[in-house]
Amino acid sequence: AKGQWHKTALMLAAHGGHVEVAQYLVGAGADIEAKDADGKTVLMLAAHGGHREVAQYLVGAGADIETKDSDADTALMFAAERGHVEVAQYLVGAGADLAAKDQWGSTALMIAAEKGHVEVAQYLVGAGADLAAARPDGMTALMWAAYNGHVAVAQCLVTAGAELNAKEEYGYTALMWAALKGHQETAQFLLKAGAELEAKSTNMYQEGM
Repeated sequence: AKGQWHKTALMLAAHGGHVEVAQYLVGAGADIEAKDADGKTVLMLAAHGGHREVAQYLVGAGADIETKDSDADTALMFAAERGHVEVAQYLVGAGADLAAKDQWGSTALMIAAEKGHVEVAQYLVGAGADLAAARPDGMTALMWAAYNGHVAVAQCLVTAGAELNAKEEYGYTALMWAALKGHQETAQFLLKAGAELEAKSTNMYQEGM
């Protein structure tokens, strides 16, 4: 039976970080690949909750590390979104695909950058995540960091070699996004790092303009 938006007992134990309960339920025959109403698996819920020990147990018990939910998110993406660096480290070490993309075309690194999780971003970059990866609209991890004013993440990405003057579909650079959104500290950093001051957009981003 499923409650809490089609969650099984095993899902709830995993999300709560209760590894011994999870072990017992799996031993009793619980479906380790069951999905909730949004297509999230038990492993995704453990990753979302930041529970490395549970994630490690589930993978060891046969959970598929690359399964995607209805938004094409993976367990690694949930760890990145929530800033759970230890879970991200475990999943990548266990073979999680750094290049996997969600329904919008975002990688785990882009998601960490968008949310401002610098430790996760640093780890993913060190593990080999593609700094130049872009969504279909052209948005990169650095652009997302600039868009939301996450200067520490921007510093991490630029230090690692992210392209400062890459442009998305409207011709906006990371500096333009920082300027549009009013993030002065991020704009200052990008300029000092060598961002092109006079770059021009090719189209107008529609947000009240």
